[in-house]
Amino acid sequence: MMRVIAMVSLLLVATMVSTEAQSSHAESSRLRSIPGSLEGDTYLVMRDGSVTKLAGNQVLLFRDSPDFRKALHDECELVSSAETHATAARELFNTSLEMVKISPTPANDSEARRWAQDAADRETRRDIIIGDFRDWLSAHALASAPTGMNAHYVFDSLPTGAYVLNLRTEIDTTHYSIWSEAAVLPARRVRRDLDNTALQDGVTICEERPPADSLPH
Repeated sequence: MMRVIAMVSLLLVATMVSTEAQSSHAESSRLRSIPGSLEGDTYLVMRDGSVTKLAGNQVLLFRDSPDFRKALHDECELVSSAETHATAARELFNTSLEMVKISPTPANDSEARRWAQDAADRETRRDIIIGDFRDWLSAHALASAPTGMNAHYVFDSLPTGAYVLNLRTEIDTTHYSIWSEAAVLPARRVRRDLDNTALQDGVTICEERPPADSLPH
């Protein structure tokens, strides 16, 4: 008789534990289904201390995943390689111009013309690759949000999960691409500013970046 009572008690305990686990799982699923939001300011502090608000731009939002990161890495490598080659070719051309100034011989002049053409070709190829990259980003973005006149972006009603943000802009002919990561939580307004910190940290997401001497502090 005692054994029967013990077995019944164990069954009751097991049933209660199972019911609690199911209830906990259901509650966890319910919480995950509640959307959250993501917002932030967009600005850069330049070397002279001035603050440039990045109004009138678009922030792209991507759902983070290993597949997305792999595809993004491949695209960023193409851009980085094209930028590196274009910069190197322009530097060689500038060096050849200095040689012409020092020694204006026909040979040096011919060499400068050759490097000028090479730099122009590589810059054209770089611009094409960057254009293709922008098209790729637009095609793979989950959503986009304008920064508006106040340089503030908002993404509402986002499912819980990990995301990647990107803002691309140009200041005084220098191109800036700001990347950042963000985790959206249920029923929470998560803030992620796209600023100098994001600009510096974002190179771990995508290798494209402006020349080091043009980066703001």
